[in-house]
Amino acid sequence: MAFLRNLLRLALWLSTLATVSANAADFRFVGTEKMSALRMQGPIETGDLDRLIFELSQQQDPLAAKRFFQERQILWVNSVGGSVEEALKIASFVRKSLIPVHVLGRCESACFLILAAAVERGFVGRNVGIHRPYFADEGSRSLSVEESRRRYAQMSARYYSMLEEFEVPRQITDKMRSMASSEIHYLSPLEEELMGMRQPWFEQHLIARCGLDKSREAAMFREIKNRSLDRNWEIPADYQDYRSRVNRCTEKLTYTVGRDTYFEEAELLVQRKRSGQPKTK
Repeated sequence: MAFLRNLLRLALWLSTLATVSANAADFRFVGTEKMSALRMQGPIETGDLDRLIFELSQQQDPLAAKRFFQERQILWVNSVGGSVEEALKIASFVRKSLIPVHVLGRCESACFLILAAAVERGFVGRNVGIHRPYFADEGSRSLSVEESRRRYAQMSARYYSMLEEFEVPRQITDKMRSMASSEIHYLSPLEEELMGMRQPWFEQHLIARCGLDKSREAAMFREIKNRSLDRNWEIPADYQDYRSRVNRCTEKLTYTVGRDTYFEEAELLVQRKRSGQPKTK
């Protein structure tokens, strides 16, 4: 009951934040009635973390956030990037709340931070694009050479520090550093494999706590690929049981962490609204 009361209270306050910039990312639940995924689509702009939190509050459905974290639903991203500062905030929230992130369409530029932050990632096609971070605001044009150098050094230091924290392979960050903001490099299948489906620390946690078996999963993925045209073939029951056990264990481990991180971020948003302060940290 306390969880439901808190959700209702947050939804009441957050309902005043429904106004969204026409150029900002759009967040909405998509899929089945159980809301199988939360989709982020469009350019990343200031205030998008607040809009993500607002959509999770779902004032018309107070249990939306509970189901999202309890059932470990996915954040689907489809974005060409945008504000590095806002992407850093969303990435931090995604990392702390252990939300899985999958690419739906494309994920380029600053969007890559959000994908890299996820403890579990899903790649679709060859549409993950990277390049060096850059200033997106008009004010950067009037900076002196020294001001530009200092400001860029601060931004890039934070950017690459977070990628290191997310254990993005050096091969990928080196490639990123070599690409100007006017260029873009799309990750190859080998680079996607280097990135991995999970952050190493989280994968090791699941091996220790939930019986994750990477070799068994890799073998099954190969089998599924080889049997893709065989309509009579079904995934073996023992493997389905194994995946169900791992999924249940993972959901149990991540539910409380995700829920509490959401409440913390939502409470900060409520405080900013009450005090009349800007909606960004």
